[in-house]
Amino acid sequence: MYKISKTDEDLKVVIPDNFSQQINQLMFELCKHSGPVTLSYLRYHQQSDGSQRRAKICYITAVSLGLNTNTAKLLAVTVELLHNASLIHDDVQDKDQKRRGQDALWVKASVEEAICLGDTLIVAAYHALSKINTPANSHLQATVCRRVMETIRGQMDDLSPQLPLTEQSYTLIATNKAAPLLSLSVELPALLAGEPSLAKALSNAASSFALAYQFYDDLCDQAQDAINQEPNIVNIRIHELAGSLNASDEDIGTAKDDIKRKILILLDQATSSLAPLPIEATVILQQTIKELKIRIEG
Repeated sequence: MYKISKTDEDLKVVIPDNFSQQINQLMFELCKHSGPVTLSYLRYHQQSDGSQRRAKICYITAVSLGLNTNTAKLLAVTVELLHNASLIHDDVQDKDQKRRGQDALWVKASVEEAICLGDTLIVAAYHALSKINTPANSHLQATVCRRVMETIRGQMDDLSPQLPLTEQSYTLIATNKAAPLLSLSVELPALLAGEPSLAKALSNAASSFALAYQFYDDLCDQAQDAINQEPNIVNIRIHELAGSLNASDEDIGTAKDDIKRKILILLDQATSSLAPLPIEATVILQQTIKELKIRIEG
């Protein structure tokens, strides 16, 4: 049996109205010793207003498991710092010039300065964890280290993939890149609440959702990724169907439908993983899964 504290399941009660501003300010505070130039680039990066999905999942899970709001925010900002560091470094490595509708940081500043800010955010994540006074802190840090290394492994595989990419090899790369940091959003609160088995179960569900969301991104970016010759599960499927990317509209439509079915299967797997768990610990993941399912089926 899982021993957790019930709270109001209404997410509006759990998340403060100014949650995003609180997380951004906490990120800024944790990075304050990096100097005014670095902080100015952090403000620039923050102004693009990401969804903070991982931070929200982490915060709600933590509060639902009975952790106090200050601890919940520290866990949430840990995940958010690591996620944003990965975005900044990923843009540099992939040479993506836009991020959330504005120039990527390496374009706005320089490659070297973007790398410095990404490094700062990683260090600040461990600083955030160090502020949680608990005997479990070393276990939390070890978990973060493992998940960050898994993410790096995925990125390394993405930079030097074994060609030609197949659906199987791409899925492995996408899982290693997308799943670890999202898993942290639910693992850290459960571990701190003294629920390692719950942490594992929540992580499995988060992993399935992360891959489903990456495939959804690929659906949205299919045409542009084909032009840029970027790895994309839909274009891999098109190539398998037609033998090349010079495919008919019918082939493209079939490939998209196939990937939509894969996404729905992944979402069903995530839902099944959550089914035996206490509703208080799964409500935010359930809602997030439902929202993506509506997009796919809509």
